[in-house]
Amino acid sequence: MAAMETTPRSSDLLMAALAMACGVALIGLAPAASPWFWPASGLGLASAVWACSRVFPTGVLRLAPGRRAALATLTWVCASYFALDFLISPAGHDVLVLGPGAVGWALTAAGVLWSAVAMWCGAHPARQRHVYLVRTGLGGLLFAVGGGILAAALLGAAPWWGLHLGWGLSGLGMGLTHQDTLIRCVTDPVELGQRNDGISQAQSATAVTVAANVGGATLGTLVTTLVAPTSAGVEEHLVVPVVVVVTIMLSATPLLARRAA
Repeated sequence: MAAMETTPRSSDLLMAALAMACGVALIGLAPAASPWFWPASGLGLASAVWACSRVFPTGVLRLAPGRRAALATLTWVCASYFALDFLISPAGHDVLVLGPGAVGWALTAAGVLWSAVAMWCGAHPARQRHVYLVRTGLGGLLFAVGGGILAAALLGAAPWWGLHLGWGLSGLGMGLTHQDTLIRCVTDPVELGQRNDGISQAQSATAVTVAANVGGATLGTLVTTLVAPTSAGVEEHLVVPVVVVVTIMLSATPLLARRAA
């Protein structure tokens, strides 16, 4: 039986929160055209990683198998998905010249599809390893196809409604990936007949909250500062490469999920 890890003290959580806030501020501090942008962003990301190391159970950053890898997977998929989500509105408006209503439908479609699939997954959780791997693998495929259609639409190689189709498919992928990964993060392995992993309920709840939000705050700030650095709008020559890179990150989620299965 693994020894129970100590729940972070209030002072540790406060220091981690301050480090996280300072990290996000650093990422958004310098304009993308400034020579200080990448050094400040690198320092901000390092500060965020340090903050996570103070809150996450030992082994999460090393992708230790089990719940620790599940927390890392949750952090990764939320960071990538929400970073891409932050680009939908400005890219749809500035690149595709869509109005608020049309952009809103793209966001709504992804949210509804995510929620519908997540509710089904929540009612039929992937307890078995092979079921979880199939769902996350299908989710990764939907991320790749959806992100590809989204990039093609922004490039002008697909109709404007490719934004809606591509982002909707990504929402389906998030529904297949997020819910079951979240369930794995909060389920005590003892309930499944496995040995105790030393993570308390309080520590699990704290880590899940951080995992679901830290990536969007950091990576989301980075990509929006890079692609839309001023009120003048989106840098069209950067938006498609950034979408492609983040899509690749999303599509790689099943590789991390294998450690969590």
